[in-house]
Amino acid sequence: MIQEGSKVSLEYTLTLDDGSVADSNVGGEALEYEQGAGQILPGLEAELLGMAVDETKQVTLEPA
Repeated sequence: MIQEGSKVSLEYTLTLDDGSVADSNVGGEALEYEQGAGQILPGLEAELLGMAVDETKQVTLEPA
């Protein structure tokens, strides 16, 4: 489970409101960060807290 201090690797696909893909690392190098270290967007970090290994989640973030 992701908690403060966890080392996390993830695959993501960033889509826009119209459904077009803006960015993705699926099939490539995973994004790696430390939970709670402020290395990724705070809203995304909050959404990932508590997730389990291999869990999938769709997250919507506000532009701000």
